[in-house]
Amino acid sequence: MKNLHITRTFFTSIFLGTLCVLTQCTQTTQENIAEYKQYFDLQKFIVKVTKNTQTKNPLVKKTIIEDEESITKELHIKSWDNELRLFLENNLNKPSLFGEYETSKNDKEEVYTAKKKSLHTRKFRLQHISPTQKNIEIVYEDNNYLYRAQRILKIEVENDQVKNYHIKGSQTGIWIADRYYDIKGEVLK
Repeated sequence: MKNLHITRTFFTSIFLGTLCVLTQCTQTTQENIAEYKQYFDLQKFIVKVTKNTQTKNPLVKKTIIEDEESITKELHIKSWDNELRLFLENNLNKPSLFGEYETSKNDKEEVYTAKKKSLHTRKFRLQHISPTQKNIEIVYEDNNYLYRAQRILKIEVENDQVKNYHIKGSQTGIWIADRYYDIKGEVLK
């Protein structure tokens, strides 16, 4: 019976010690992640913009040009998260991207340029038009010997809501047909 008590105490101590170590590691990891946010926090920005725009539910004039066919509609976007998901793919604040971009900042503009050609987000430009208005432009490239994709993404935001957005891109590859697309959205209010 005494051995059972000693065994339980031993394993409880190991469990609690491990839990303390893991908790400390989690706190350190969160602190380290905060340090990596050296670039503009696109994820936080887009989440805020999509939430505010979704709440307002504005009428949008949306034009889609795909392989020379054009469709224009006026509609309410059902999910702004889906509509702007390509922007989130270019979040520079990932630990693996720490130090991978040249940074140029002033009062009116922030520009992040990839140091290596292997980085898909080639250029990220944020313009501070006014305290309530920001414009973002992103140049994306994914090139290898089988596939090539290019995108230029632009968004104009005013009062933390989408004003206009534009996604223009192309895809070419050995086993896929060439594809060209141009998506424009203009908030009509």
